[in-house]
Amino acid sequence: MERIELFDKYIAGTLSKAEVAEFRTRLDSDEKFATDFKVYLISVRGICQEAEQENIEFGHAMKSLTKAQLQSIIGKNEKPRIVRPNIFLERMMWISSMAAMLVVAIGIGWNLYTSSQNHICDVVYSLTYQPIDGDRSDGSEYLDLNELTAEQIEMQLPDMTAIFEADEIDSQDWHIDGMNLAMAYLKLHRKSDAVKVLETMVANSSEPDEYNRIIKQLK
Repeated sequence: MERIELFDKYIAGTLSKAEVAEFRTRLDSDEKFATDFKVYLISVRGICQEAEQENIEFGHAMKSLTKAQLQSIIGKNEKPRIVRPNIFLERMMWISSMAAMLVVAIGIGWNLYTSSQNHICDVVYSLTYQPIDGDRSDGSEYLDLNELTAEQIEMQLPDMTAIFEADEIDSQDWHIDGMNLAMAYLKLHRKSDAVKVLETMVANSSEPDEYNRIIKQLK
């Protein structure tokens, strides 16, 4: 989006002399930048083919470019397109508006998707997580995730992971520590990490049905 706005300003002739000089330097030195500008001008040129042809140069962009840059963009044998300035500006505004609308739509869609995924995590957590009363086999206490903030859970994650990985597979502690680790990830809205823990438990548990059920709910 920033590049489109920069291209708009360059074509409209609203950049300062220093900015124009910097723009042309980037065209010569930055291949990706030059390619993006070429694609942009080709798109503009395709739109402008619908307009009437008059004896006016193809906008400020064509007038500002050097001969070598112009030949690189449109080819040596092709003449610059000529259009009415008002139609050209209207088309430029249309392109910018459509690009802005696309960015906004993508942003809204992503926010809705993220919100829905977080909601799934919250629902599965609230239906599944049950604090464990009592102590671990080594005498230490199980964590109560309901009493911890997100920041505190983040700090506990390395220890929780290490404890789970050190447990004897399919033991009582292994099941409890694995479930607590998966629930901790859900409380942090890290669904993919929770699913990975649950899939590990499915692969190593003698009774994987409960973990498969939770995975299905999350997916």
